Amino acid sequence: MEPLKSLFANRAPPKQKRSSERGDLLEFFTNNINAERAGTKYRPLSIGYIAKRLQGLEVKDLYHLKSICEDARRRAPMVTLKNETEAQRRKRIEGSFSKKFWFELDPSKH
Repeated sequence: MEPLKSLFANRAPPKQKRSSERGDLLEFFTNNINAERAGTKYRPLSIGYIAKRLQGLEVKDLYHLKSICEDARRRAPMVTLKNETEAQRRKRIEGSFSKKFWFELDPSKH
C-alpha cells in the first residue's frame, strides 16, 4: 500500500484563488476598516467577522453601503476645528469610513 503523500505528489497546485463579487466587497470593507484601526488600541478585524455582520445583505446592498461609506470620507469637513492639530484633523477625516460603516449597520439609528 502506497503512502498518501505519494498519491498527491503528482497533483497540480490550484491555478488561482477563487474569488467572488461578495468576497471582493468583504475584502474591501475589511481593508478599509483595518486601515483606520491601525495604530489604535483596537485589533484588526477578520474577513469572517465582517462577513458575519453583513450576512443578511445582498450584493446590491453591499454596493450601496460601499458608496455611502466612500461618500462619507469625501464629505468629511476639511476645515480645521479650533485648537485642532493637523494630525487630529487627518485622523478625524480617516475615521469617517469606519464610523459611517458601523452607523449604517445599526438599525436602531435609522
